[in-house]
Amino acid sequence: MGTEPALPRVFVGPIEIAGYYSGLAEALRQAGLDAVSVDLSGHLFRYAQVGRTPWPVRAATATRKRLEATATHRWRHRAWMVGDLVARALLTAWATARFDVFIFGFGETLFHRRDLPLLRLLRKRLIFVFNGSDARPSYVDGAEMAASLGRSIDDAIRLARRKKARLRQIERYADVIVSQPAFSHFFEQPIVDFFRVGIPWTVGGSHLPRRDGGAIRILHSPSNPEVKGSERIRSTVDALRAAGHALELVELRGVPNDQVRAEIERADFVVDQIYSDAPMVGFATEAAAAGRPAIVGGYAWPDLDDIYPGAAMPPVEPCHPDHLAEAVLRLATDSEHRRSLGDRARAFVTTAWAPDAVAARYLSLIRGEISPDWLFDPRRLRYVRGVGLTEGRAREIVAEVLARGGRQALQLGDKPDVEQAFVDFAEGG
Repeated sequence: MGTEPALPRVFVGPIEIAGYYSGLAEALRQAGLDAVSVDLSGHLFRYAQVGRTPWPVRAATATRKRLEATATHRWRHRAWMVGDLVARALLTAWATARFDVFIFGFGETLFHRRDLPLLRLLRKRLIFVFNGSDARPSYVDGAEMAASLGRSIDDAIRLARRKKARLRQIERYADVIVSQPAFSHFFEQPIVDFFRVGIPWTVGGSHLPRRDGGAIRILHSPSNPEVKGSERIRSTVDALRAAGHALELVELRGVPNDQVRAEIERADFVVDQIYSDAPMVGFATEAAAAGRPAIVGGYAWPDLDDIYPGAAMPPVEPCHPDHLAEAVLRLATDSEHRRSLGDRARAFVTTAWAPDAVAARYLSLIRGEISPDWLFDPRRLRYVRGVGLTEGRAREIVAEVLARGGRQALQLGDKPDVEQAFVDFAEGG
C-alpha cells in the first residue's frame, strides 16, 4: 500500500510586504506544512509574527539593525557589514539544512542572491514572488522616479538595466516566478499570475455600519503619499465637501497595521490609490476582508479587463485618475451599491483568497502542478503607463529615456512588440 508523499518544509521571506509573507506562512502552517516566515527588513508597519523566532533569524535581524543604525559611522558600519555577512551565512546554513522549499519575496534571498547556485545544487525548490518595484520597469515606476527623489534620466536607465539583469539571474535559477501581469515587462518566460494564486487574508469585520445621517467616513492609508496620489485624493474630497457633500476623510500614515485595521472597521469605504496597475493589493484587500469597498484608480483597467475576464477580477470600484470625484460620489451617495460592492469584495477574499485556498495553490506550485490558466506570457503585455505617475509624466520619462539611450535602454529587446508599445506611447500613441 502506497504512502502519501511527505509534506515539504517551507521557508518564506526574508522580507515583509503588507503582511503577505507572514500571512502566507501562516496559511501553509494551517494546511499542515512546516513553514517559517522570516523578515529581516524590520518592517515599519509591524505585521504580526507567529511562533518563537529561531536563533539564526534573531542573529541576522540584530546585525541588520546594527548595520542600519551605524550607517553614518564609517568604521563601525564596516565592522557590522562583516557581522551581517557572518549572520547571513549562518542563517543560510541553518535554512538550507532545514527547508526543502524557499519562497522568496521582492527578489531577495538569504545571501543577496549569491546563494542561488548553492540552493540549486542542493535541489531546493525555488519560488520567487514579486510585488511591484522589484520587477516593474524603473522608467514607469513612481516609487523609483518620484520627483522628491531627484533622479535623472540616466538614473532611470541605470536602474532599469540593473533590474533587468537581476531578474534574468533569478529566472535562471527559479522553478516558479509569481508576479502581476501588468508589470511583467522584464520577464522572459511565462509567469504565474499573482492574482490567480491570491492573497491569503484572515477575514475580519462583518458589514458596513448603518448610518442615520452624518458624514460618510472615507479612509486613505498611503505607504507612499506621492506615489499613491494622496494630495489629489485629499483635494478631491475637499472639493466635494465644499460642494455640499457630507464627507469625512481620515488619512493614516506610518502607523502599525492593527491601527489601520481598526480604522477600516470605522470607515464606510476606502480610497486605495489613483495610479495603480493592480486591481486589489494590500490595503484594498484588508478593506475587502472587513466588507469595505475600495476605490482603486489607474490607467491599466482596459488591459486588466482583458487579462481578467468576467468574475475573475477582484471586486473594487475602478476609476480612471481623472474620474476620481465620480467614483467617490458614487460610493458616498449610493448606499446600496456601496454595501453590495463591500459584500462582494468580502465574499471574494473569503472564498477565492481564503488562506486554505491560497495554501493549496502554493502547494500545487511546490509540486509543479501548475494550471495553464494561471500562466501569463509577458509577450502579450501592452500596458505602458506604469504606476504612481500621471500619464503625462510617464510619457515624458519614456520619451527622455529613448532620446538618451535609444531602444536598448528600455531593456525590452527580447520582446519587440512590447518595446514598440513603449515607443508608440512616447510618441503620443
